[in-house]
Amino acid sequence: MWDELDFHGVAVEQFRSARDALGLSYEQYADHLSELVGWDIDPGLIRPWEDGRGTIPSDVFLACIALALDPH
Repeated sequence: MWDELDFHGVAVEQFRSARDALGLSYEQYADHLSELVGWDIDPGLIRPWEDGRGTIPSDVFLACIALALDPH
């Protein structure tokens, strides 16, 4: 069962869906995520991560979930 699951694809879709649901630009999303993870995220990284290019760092992925659950 687990070998059929595309974990990278699921993470990419969650990451993209969170920004879309919040209605944020790449710059705004990077700013919010940076505040949560404690390091500066270049807004230029958001689109490649959303397109599945590269791997979203685990702390950034968890921050996107936290942001989606509580955007305040």
